[in-house]
Amino acid sequence: MFSCFHYGSKGGYSPRYNGLVSKKKSSELNQTYIVIAVIIGLAILGYGYLNFQAKQNELGVKQNQLDAESQKTALYQGCAREAEKSATDLLKSKAEMAKGTYTYTTLKNAVDKNMYLKPDYDYAFNSCLTRYGLKPLN
Repeated sequence: MFSCFHYGSKGGYSPRYNGLVSKKKSSELNQTYIVIAVIIGLAILGYGYLNFQAKQNELGVKQNQLDAESQKTALYQGCAREAEKSATDLLKSKAEMAKGTYTYTTLKNAVDKNMYLKPDYDYAFNSCLTRYGLKPLN
């Protein structure tokens, strides 16, 4: 015969735990576990989303920095081409003005070799940089 009470060590009967849980209590436990699992899942998902957003923002900042550097490089290259043309044209005009002097042949040879004077180039280059708001080189 099966009994759910047994004789305890203190002299009284106590209910015996036989490992069975009522269906009502079981469904309450399942609902509690589901709620806890959903909360933990949402917390993990939220953390992952925030981490993803932080990485995206970091990549966006890096991309903006690269774009700015690229623009700056393009401006420097454009100023270099402009300064070279300006310095070459200036040397041509100096050679024309020097006709009939002893420096004419030297300047004419430099013009024929598509050369320019470095101070003229530096002045034109720094002027171009200043026009675009960049710091002139020394």
